[in-house]
Amino acid sequence: MIKFFTILLTISILMMCSGQQKNQEKPLLSNIQKNIFNEQCATPGCHGGFEPQDQLDLEDGQSYKNLVNVPSVQIQDLLLVDPGHPDKSYLINKIEGNNVVGERMPMGKPRLPDKDINLIREWIKEGAKNN
Repeated sequence: MIKFFTILLTISILMMCSGQQKNQEKPLLSNIQKNIFNEQCATPGCHGGFEPQDQLDLEDGQSYKNLVNVPSVQIQDLLLVDPGHPDKSYLINKIEGNNVVGERMPMGKPRLPDKDINLIREWIKEGAKNN
């Protein structure tokens, strides 16, 4: 009987962990904020702190209003995030290093993993909601 409960508990824990992992993979701004922006972008000297680069603050609670439907400072014809259009979004071009102004982001760090870029891409494609 104890073995049965141990197995049941183990399965329950694994299912809970699996559900958390799947939620982190959903193209939600909250996931992007927590796992990408907070870790790679919204840091002092980059897009966080007292003087964020190009006045682009990507800290929690600021990123949506500073990205979505906002013209790029460097290329006025491109929105930083153009909802529904990842390839027209300056953010995607910047993190992929697609010959836009300046260096690929995050500057001075390794390229974002494809899974992170694809998560941002999918979020934009789905309308760049504040979720």
